[in-house]
Amino acid sequence: MTLLRNAIIISACLLVISCSNLAFNERYENIKWNSIVVFPATGAHSAELTNILEHNLISSENMVVFSPKYVEDNYSNGNAGFDISEMKSIASNLGANGILITELSVSETESYKSNIGVDSVSAVVFYRLIDADTGLTVATSSKEESSIFSDSKTVIENAALSALGDIESALDKLSD
Repeated sequence: MTLLRNAIIISACLLVISCSNLAFNERYENIKWNSIVVFPATGAHSAELTNILEHNLISSENMVVFSPKYVEDNYSNGNAGFDISEMKSIASNLGANGILITELSVSETESYKSNIGVDSVSAVVFYRLIDADTGLTVATSSKEESSIFSDSKTVIENAALSALGDIESALDKLSD
């Protein structure tokens, strides 16, 4: 019974992992970008998410990526985040074509409050890639992960990396 249960869980995980959740605006199919600005995530658990972005996007071969750390160090004025007009201004100053915005929501349920009687963690990561000139959305990706076995850091990392794969696909379409 345990073997069958494990086989079903692994099959379900592989099915979920292999699915793309990329929404790409096809009007941008033939437009080529050379750089993007990745703005830091804000809110609870933002440090973990910002580190994931920094680690995975900074090594892009076909595009210059201004990292969240670069933005924080050079443009942060002590605010918790940036509004879209500030983002567009920073992107313009850097000569970037695109802006990557990250949103994160995390829910942790303790066992005594849960319907299933165990602790659980759920995280939703949403990426929005925006044209720096027009402010229009070029691509989005969203991923939700839940677990009764993993801690919040692991669940956030899994959701972030899964959705980030979609954004990397969008950047491949936009790069020279």
